[in-house]
Amino acid sequence: MVLEQKQQRGRKKGTTGPNRHPRKNRIIVLEDMDFVWDEPDLIYLAAIWRENQSVLNMAKHFKRDPDEIILALIHLAREKEIKRRPSGLKGDGHGIH
Repeated sequence: MVLEQKQQRGRKKGTTGPNRHPRKNRIIVLEDMDFVWDEPDLIYLAAIWRENQSVLNMAKHFKRDPDEIILALIHLAREKEIKRRPSGLKGDGHGIH
């Protein structure tokens, strides 16, 4: 109860952001992911997406976790660099040339 009162007193009215509500057991999600890409690699990733390569083939090519490939593809889609494709993430199953 005393801790809760101290937290209430320390909180400013209208405070926003990640610390506006005290929380316990905070977890940083995707902490093990590498979000950094070199621009030429993103350009090539977009090109092989358009060639209908699978996410698994892309991951093998770049030696990265498939989830990192998917996150980069989401980035490219939001930047309007790639579009949806009929085969989705699966691709056509052929290897990268």
